[in-house]
Amino acid sequence: GNTVEERAQSAREQVDQGFESLRTIPMFPGFEKQSTTKVVKDAVRIVAAIREAVGDEIDVGLEIHRNLEPEAAIMLANEPHLSSLRDIPEFIQLVSRSD
Repeated sequence: GNTVEERAQSAREQVDQGFESLRTIPMFPGFEKQSTTKVVKDAVRIVAAIREAVGDEIDVGLEIHRNLEPEAAIMLANEPHLSSLRDIPEFIQLVSRSD
């Protein structure tokens, strides 16, 4: 979806279909042309909306695929709203890569 609401609705629909974990790219189309601050704020809003829509019993993973520069990935990792993701090894690996 192209809005936070569409992302949340899509997540709800996936859970209604029986999915117990979700993976999302927490960025909107055209994020490459936006400031790092805007991209990170949007990512936090997207993840918060998905979490609210599906509750705490559903795992939510972020798929970044090197779409963020290291400083943006670090900013995202340090967001208090995403602190529960810090326990996920793949997320920690994502922000600690040096290549």
